[in-house]
Amino acid sequence: MQNTEQALDQLINQWLAHYQQHCDGFPMLEQDSQWPSPCEIKGSEKDGQVCWQPVKRETLGDFSNIEEALELTLHEDIKTFYTQYWGSDLDLTHEKGPLTLLLPWSEDDFANLQQNIIAHVMMKRKLKQQVTIFFGLTDQEDQQISMLNESGEIWLEYVGKKPHLKLADSMATFLGMLKVADT
Repeated sequence: MQNTEQALDQLINQWLAHYQQHCDGFPMLEQDSQWPSPCEIKGSEKDGQVCWQPVKRETLGDFSNIEEALELTLHEDIKTFYTQYWGSDLDLTHEKGPLTLLLPWSEDDFANLQQNIIAHVMMKRKLKQQVTIFFGLTDQEDQQISMLNESGEIWLEYVGKKPHLKLADSMATFLGMLKVADT
């Protein structure tokens, strides 16, 4: 059985191969000179757009600062998911429908992500709900894909609500269930 890092590597390789085969290259997005990323493919700039691709991080990200602040140990699989790659939104599909996985774009975006996780955990505690950590979105408003921090299970949940539909027992299993969305 694959671990989270292997499953993420495999999924990203499939995603990249799909873009190479079906889209004549790489995805493009609006370039923002104030928000640079290692994902940007230099020399691909055109009409305010830039090609990008997920890039394996040279140095893994670190969540110890928020773990200390929250007095909470984050599940290893969510830390692995968020610290292996720089990237943008990955549009994928699951048997339940389309979804988008969220990857940090840059160091600044990783810092913003950490702040959002802190706010999310604080909200969950205030609501006296089990701690979840979001990592994806669906096409339904306010519905996110989250990991139950205690168990590592993957669930659908509406913002501010308890998880309502279990999708997988682990991150690696969940990532293995995903397919690249047709573009």
